[in-house]
Amino acid sequence: MKKGVMFVIVAMVMVLGGCSVKSEMVSQVRELCAQLDASSDKQATYNEWLKTHAVPVAEGEKMSFLFWDEGATRVILETALVKSSDHKVAMQRYKNTPLFVATLPLREQAVVDYSFIRYDEKTPNGKRVLDKTHPFVAYTKPIMSRWMMPGVKKGRLIITNYKPANGLVSRRIFIYLPWNYTLQTNENYPVLFMHDGQNLWDSQLANFGGWKVDTTLDRLIADEKIPPIVVVGIENSSARAEEYVGFSAYYKWSEPYDTNEQKRVIEYSQKYLDFVVNDLKPWIEKNYRVRKNDVVVAGSSFGAGVSLYIGLSRPDVFRAIGAFSFGNYSAKDVNRGIRRVLQVQPYLSDRLMPPDGKHKIYLDCGGRGIDTIFVEAARKLHQDLLKKGWKEGDSYLYVEDPSADHNEMAWAKRFERFVLFVWQK
Repeated sequence: MKKGVMFVIVAMVMVLGGCSVKSEMVSQVRELCAQLDASSDKQATYNEWLKTHAVPVAEGEKMSFLFWDEGATRVILETALVKSSDHKVAMQRYKNTPLFVATLPLREQAVVDYSFIRYDEKTPNGKRVLDKTHPFVAYTKPIMSRWMMPGVKKGRLIITNYKPANGLVSRRIFIYLPWNYTLQTNENYPVLFMHDGQNLWDSQLANFGGWKVDTTLDRLIADEKIPPIVVVGIENSSARAEEYVGFSAYYKWSEPYDTNEQKRVIEYSQKYLDFVVNDLKPWIEKNYRVRKNDVVVAGSSFGAGVSLYIGLSRPDVFRAIGAFSFGNYSAKDVNRGIRRVLQVQPYLSDRLMPPDGKHKIYLDCGGRGIDTIFVEAARKLHQDLLKKGWKEGDSYLYVEDPSADHNEMAWAKRFERFVLFVWQK
């Protein structure tokens, strides 16, 4: 066959292929393709289209998924909408553009999780990637992009990598937005900062199934028991003990110790406080609609210690503190992998402020596992709070659960009580 004839046939196949893909698309994507056909700068045209369109695009009973990549040779879409054993389908390139498209029946699904597998010459086995034009994710295994039908009363989760400005290591930040966040465009929301952010969610990726913060808040907000709130979950680093409770290293310790080591560890906590208050919090306020006068901090175990440390250090910033399974190892437990004496409760007891009617403190501990060690310090801090003038009621709540272990499953059960204590209407 002559080369000229072969070229014509290939060109006809490409055009017909483009027409076939286009005919399956939802109308908004067909309009995009028409604009691309007429454009000399296809990247600029696509970027401009994205300013007024959310992807993937659902219309009626169909959904079109889009993937724009100049270097990709092939793209696979994975989603439960594909009714095959592996839930995968090849996306089709639109003509000779960098746009890959797959259109599927929506099947009345209100929540759709999906991801792409991208191939190029350097990655012949493909690499899983999320939708870079769609910020919300499903914290599943593997993590996928998540689309939800408007009006579905489920919060949306964003995961972003964040590098602290003061030299602490990078970590993931998990941001939970209430279901109506995108609808009430002028509404500002209370914000809850929490530690060990990777374990907060109802997910198989979290320890013991997670705190189920998202599931609990979805229910309480939908039932109008609390106002919609934003949650910022901060992933812990490998220096978790130093960052969270380093402030208490050898506090009032009478026996000999390495003062240089004490200084180094204390500096970690000081940097972590600085990161949360002076770096991450302003970034959240810049990028999300949160209230500057309704800010709360909470965490468990050593995360309870750092929540009290941050909240008591900056009462001008945080109006409430949640400390789950609070406590500390005693000096005799120094060999439990901590490698240093941490005096969390004595340090915090010396820095308690009297009640002022404006701040709230929630303190709890279980009675099994590590909490059998921690509960002594929790009771001591509780007594010190009472001596300082805090009375259980609207401003202070102390909870002991003798049957509860030291894990996310137990904290998930008590999280609702904390949230209602802080925000119940």
